[in-house]
Amino acid sequence: MLPNRCSWTPSNRIKTAILSRLITVNDVEWKLMQSKGLTKKDIISVLNDGDVDFGISKKDGDSKVYVITKDFGEKGEFKFYFTLPNESFISEVK
Repeated sequence: MLPNRCSWTPSNRIKTAILSRLITVNDVEWKLMQSKGLTKKDIISVLNDGDVDFGISKKDGDSKVYVITKDFGEKGEFKFYFTLPNESFISEVK
């Protein structure tokens, strides 16, 4: 769950919806993330304190995709794409 945050803000509602699902990463994406020095903990960190970019997120349709950005200091800034398909308990990270 999101620590010390108001869950009613649009960003936090999206993050909470993602965190309530099983989060998966396919093998190709996972190897790419690892090559950039990213870990599973970094994925959760993005959901705790990253910034949802509503301007480039796909908010309509059956399968929504939300872009969440976070700066990891020396590792750099990354954009994570989280799918939110309707009536699914899975969110895929890209």
